[in-house]
Amino acid sequence: MFSGIVYEIGTIKEIKKRKKAWSFQIKAGRILGRLKPGSSVAINGACLTVTKKVPGGFWVDVVAETMRRTYFGKLKVGSQVNLEPAIRAFDELGGHLVQGHIDGVGIIKDIFDTKHDVIFTVELPIKLMKYVANKGFIALDGISLTGLNPDTVNFQVAIIPYTRQHTIFKYKKKGDPVNVEVDMMAKYLERLLPKK
Repeated sequence: MFSGIVYEIGTIKEIKKRKKAWSFQIKAGRILGRLKPGSSVAINGACLTVTKKVPGGFWVDVVAETMRRTYFGKLKVGSQVNLEPAIRAFDELGGHLVQGHIDGVGIIKDIFDTKHDVIFTVELPIKLMKYVANKGFIALDGISLTGLNPDTVNFQVAIIPYTRQHTIFKYKKKGDPVNVEVDMMAKYLERLLPKK
């Protein structure tokens, strides 16, 4: 479980491509003190398991299902990634509860700088838009954000300068993909409510 508060930005140092799973070596710093083999870590919002620690970094394996639901297939050596360790029992929950289970990939359609914040317009697959509520929780690349102004295929998020500077959103441009995890409560409610 995660809170959607990015701990640091890491860098892809090496990629090993296999038939059904890829392995990524991530160069990192501060987060290493929170990780050991077997630890959960969110990389661009996807919950992965540390398989090995190496000097200045760690390895994770990414299975076929995660590759299918994310844009990890587009990552390359040198790509920057958001990193967050799993929350501990007494950690501050500064964002919202994020499972690290990516629901799909959105595309950045527009970026507007208001000088107070930056408004990103994101297009989602229609099947996911039903989970986006105005002022509801959503996680993009592992960042806890608030969904705004949803329509049938788009919604917006407002990102303050601090968040933009300390996450990979400082590199994002129009047309870039983002891993999306919708609010888990919306999915539970859908499951519990009687079908019409």
